[in-house]
Amino acid sequence: MAGSIPMGASTPCPSHHFASSPLLTKRTVAVALYALIPLALLHYLLTLPPPLPPPPTAAAAPSSPSPSRQANASAAASPSPECDYSDGEWVRTAAGPRYSGTSCGETIKAGQNCAAHGRPDTGYLRWRWRPRGCALPPFDPAGFLGAVRGRHVAFVGDSLARNQCESLVCLLASAFPARLVRGAGGGDGDGDGDELRKFRRWAFPSHNATVSVFWSPFLVNGTERPKTPPPAGGLYHNQIYFNQPD
Repeated sequence: MAGSIPMGASTPCPSHHFASSPLLTKRTVAVALYALIPLALLHYLLTLPPPLPPPPTAAAAPSSPSPSRQANASAAASPSPECDYSDGEWVRTAAGPRYSGTSCGETIKAGQNCAAHGRPDTGYLRWRWRPRGCALPPFDPAGFLGAVRGRHVAFVGDSLARNQCESLVCLLASAFPARLVRGAGGGDGDGDGDELRKFRRWAFPSHNATVSVFWSPFLVNGTERPKTPPPAGGLYHNQIYFNQPD
């Protein structure tokens, strides 16, 4: 039969069904390369050795502070102990007094001048106050007047304030000249009948400083009781007005 295929014969398949295309091969190679390059870079980054640490630098040895700095630092760190100057005792001293009834006779009241009234011993003058736990330096007239230069120091009170003022004036006058510039009184004066000792003021021209005492036994307005007691049954007391400053 025309056009029939003999038995046992095979018909060859077209070659383009099984043969590799050159274009397909090139594309496969390109895709593989593009995939391998990132993998290679990632592998390179993961396998890099860690960076070496910087070489150690020679550190300068710390300089030890000087003994004076150590002392100042320790003094600043530890608070200075407080001193109670009222806690102490009287002790004997070989040093003589800064003043006496003779050298400061114009300031000391005549009735309080023991030497002028014939007291023979002088041992009571050689004592000084020594606080416990701290040192009390000697009184420095130059330092005191330097601190109050151009100022006025006033003592207000009773006989205790007056005695302290007179003692201070005598101590200062032992080193610098003092001049009494005011003396006034009235009434009972200083409580001992001395009119001119109620208000007094001394000047120290070397430092332009003044020291005053104001007699005010109550610090407020008041009338002291009379020196002579009243008849039996009368009130014998001071009259004080607390709402009226003296």
